[in-house]
Amino acid sequence: MGSKPGVPPAPTPPVRPSLAAPAAAAAAPAAAAAVAPDAVALARAPGAMPIQMVQYLQQLKVWADANAKDVRSDKIKLWSLKTPAIVAAASSGMIAALHWPSLVSAAAGFISGICVSLDGIMRPGAMLNTHKRAVHDLGILSNWITQEWDIGIFEQRNPNKLAGSILRAAQERWLEIAAYLEGVETGESPNHARPRSTGSRH
Repeated sequence: MGSKPGVPPAPTPPVRPSLAAPAAAAAAPAAAAAVAPDAVALARAPGAMPIQMVQYLQQLKVWADANAKDVRSDKIKLWSLKTPAIVAAASSGMIAALHWPSLVSAAAGFISGICVSLDGIMRPGAMLNTHKRAVHDLGILSNWITQEWDIGIFEQRNPNKLAGSILRAAQERWLEIAAYLEGVETGESPNHARPRSTGSRH
């Protein structure tokens, strides 16, 4: 009796960061979050960051890039109604000065009033400053992680314990950023938004 064909071994799961990325990072293209070959080589060098920390920093960059994209979008939204309102209001005065038909002046004033009303109700671009803050805070967090790692290596601390303490502290700040972003999106005051814990703290 012939031997049965061997069962192929299960594929090794890819190395994933120990801390889950927020929705903004998860929505980014997978290629953006993939670890570059040079980053893998760097992570294996003596004294270099573990691969989990390299991936964590890349997640922060993806998240920061997503917020930077939102900043550009918010700027467009912010002026989408303000610009027509300003132009219509200015045109209304010019039309009156040129003694054009009153109907044209009334139409310009009507358009300006509608734009102002919609701008007050819809508040387009209201998250502009919040997204700017997130980009700034994520950049600071990334720099802090790198600096803390370098300081710990210079002090000859245990790399595994050092990485764990840095990631644990970074996660606290990660949750704070996610909380105030979610708070603004849901209309909750950032002062009352509470970060969601992902597990027990030690």
